[in-house]
Amino acid sequence: MPTDLDSQRHSIPSISRRDILQLSLLWGFLAGFVEAAIYYRRAAWSPIAPDMLRAAVTYEPLLFLAVGVIALAAGQPDRRSLMRFHFVICAGALFAWVRLAFPSQSPLVAVFEILPFAALIAIFLTRQFARWSKAGIGLLGFLALISMIAVPIKHERHEAHELARLPSARPGAPNVLLIVVDTLRADHMSTYGYARQTSPFMARLASGGVLFQNAMAASSWTLPSHATMLTGLYPHQHHATTDASYVPYSLPTVGDAFEEAGYRTAAFSANTPLFGRRVGFGRGFIHFEDDFQCGASSLGRTYWGDNVRRLLYRLGIDRDVLGRRRAVDINQHALRWMDSDPRPFFVVLNYFDTHDPYLPPEPFRHLYTKVKNAGWYSSRSWVKAISPQEQQEAIDTYDGAINYVDDELSKLIAALKQRGLDRNTVVVITSDHGESFNEHGFMDHGNALYRELIRVPLIVWAPGRVPAGRQVNTPVSLAEMPATLLDLAGARTNIQFPGPALAALWSRGRNPSVAPPISELAQLKWNARFPNYYGPMESVTTAEWHYISGGEYGTQLFRCCENDVEQLDLAPTVAASGILQRMSQELVAQGAFDPFPPRPLYQYHYASAQMPESVIVADFNDDGNPDISIRVQDNPAGTVLLGDGAGHFSPASGKLGEVRTLVRAGLEARGDLDGDGSADSATADPAARTVRFDFRRNGRVVATSTLHLDWSPDLIALADVNRNGKADLIVASRSSPGIRVLLSGDPAVSLPSSEAARAAR
Repeated sequence: MPTDLDSQRHSIPSISRRDILQLSLLWGFLAGFVEAAIYYRRAAWSPIAPDMLRAAVTYEPLLFLAVGVIALAAGQPDRRSLMRFHFVICAGALFAWVRLAFPSQSPLVAVFEILPFAALIAIFLTRQFARWSKAGIGLLGFLALISMIAVPIKHERHEAHELARLPSARPGAPNVLLIVVDTLRADHMSTYGYARQTSPFMARLASGGVLFQNAMAASSWTLPSHATMLTGLYPHQHHATTDASYVPYSLPTVGDAFEEAGYRTAAFSANTPLFGRRVGFGRGFIHFEDDFQCGASSLGRTYWGDNVRRLLYRLGIDRDVLGRRRAVDINQHALRWMDSDPRPFFVVLNYFDTHDPYLPPEPFRHLYTKVKNAGWYSSRSWVKAISPQEQQEAIDTYDGAINYVDDELSKLIAALKQRGLDRNTVVVITSDHGESFNEHGFMDHGNALYRELIRVPLIVWAPGRVPAGRQVNTPVSLAEMPATLLDLAGARTNIQFPGPALAALWSRGRNPSVAPPISELAQLKWNARFPNYYGPMESVTTAEWHYISGGEYGTQLFRCCENDVEQLDLAPTVAASGILQRMSQELVAQGAFDPFPPRPLYQYHYASAQMPESVIVADFNDDGNPDISIRVQDNPAGTVLLGDGAGHFSPASGKLGEVRTLVRAGLEARGDLDGDGSADSATADPAARTVRFDFRRNGRVVATSTLHLDWSPDLIALADVNRNGKADLIVASRSSPGIRVLLSGDPAVSLPSSEAARAAR
């Protein structure tokens, strides 16, 4: 007996290849329109909602049509194959809608949710869809065409309206050009002393302007760092700190201030996912070019387009960023826009060429390497350990990318000169963050706050407005960028940004107070190799120190500011206690929080009946561990405390061996405080109750710190009593009986039970 299903199957007329293609297009249009609707509902505030509509209804039909073409390669379709194909194409659309509507949901759950519906539609509605496909394609195609035409017209009308309502700029107002070279670490530029001549043009530009030696980004990845540069707010203030966040539209930007001053404003971004309108950067820019001026980039913004991009990457077919816009493209679009109106402009350019994968055009790709496919592997080198050869390949192609950007910058400035714009244009070149090349066991960025990740170039070039050949060594933050740009332009607006403007640092006779720059990084679960996988991180940079707190390693302290890789962590040294406390307080003073506040020093007090007259550190029992002899006036023989090699002492009993290594305590002491093999020094000031530590390298003092005590340090000695490679501090006071031992690092063993010792933490 025939079933309803059999009746339905036999009621379908003969199947042709056109049926497959029409079903593909129909579901492609449906997928695009519903995808745009879901996006609009999720992000109705977004100015790119119309662009998302245009992209979705343009590229989703093409992708679904491609699936139909692939299906036809299997042979002539029949009724059964049409139903199977309808199930597949329907499931693809339903899956995309569920994933877009509920992005936090597991893909496996989404599959189980949509499969029954796709099966029912394929079984019972294939005939209807086959009948509706032609009319549906006509109607939806017409609506898609309207969207493709209307959206660009809408943008043009909006831009014309915004330009028409601009106030007049003050006479002689200079143009302002901010160039952000994404992922450019300063110490790989010859401008900053790098051995390879990677940035000869930027070096020449810096010689005609101001070069900041220690400019610090507010974070180590694009979104929070760009947000800080444009709002003047640190990440803990603007909250654009995670993958799911965006810059709040309530925050005024430097672009808003320039518009108020009568400037045309525009941004041209090559890092479209993280510096674009979709994450809130549209405010303050009359014209913003991001994803949707490039077909390939627009394709990557659709659901299935993004998945195609990922597939091509995994298959090794295309390791580059889909739709990557080169510096030459950014320059051409920016110059065309600058030429469109004579009024002064504020323009932000974002170059993406030094971001992984490092694939600059030839000859720059092979400028420093002979590897055939140089740069391709680097785009995923951050996900796993890499070999020294792969690491060097990444560095070589990265350096070549810097050369490419430098070359394009020279062409851009030459184009400005041809137009006569160089005489009245302020040019600022910087970066949003640096890059890691396995200095600390991982690649990439957005993973820690080491110096190679947050120290960025900062060059200010404005002939006649800034002095030529000036260098500023004071650590500064890019959070001062808005105040500095407005100051350079002489713009006066009602919008105020945190300062001070950095011009005060290169002006003769001015000594401004600049707060130490801080950098911040949220906990991001990108990769278990990364320190911030385990918690958020904060850092403070001063002229002498770089403090990092949080993440995998807790508290770290490094000398600043040199080009050396930060490998020598001074946080666990006895000399760092006061510095750590001050750095932590600086974070709090600037409104941030310290995720891993420094702990007080481990202090052990060993009591004696009388005030010590002298203290000697030696090996009295011949076991290789430092011991302490305390001598008082009525007991010339003194009391000997035997060390256990872990930083703890107990009174000696029995016969002592021959004394080995003798250190007498005094007002000055020498020892290796940081474990770098160099002899450092300590100086006591009993009146001030302080001990000053001098860190030395090659006999030269490279950093100092001061430890404040609650008692007068009349006798001090440095000795590694807990055998961790770093000197500990032994202090005796003539106004207090006994001695105190202050340890570097954590105790290696549990506290001793002897009543002669106690820990004050």
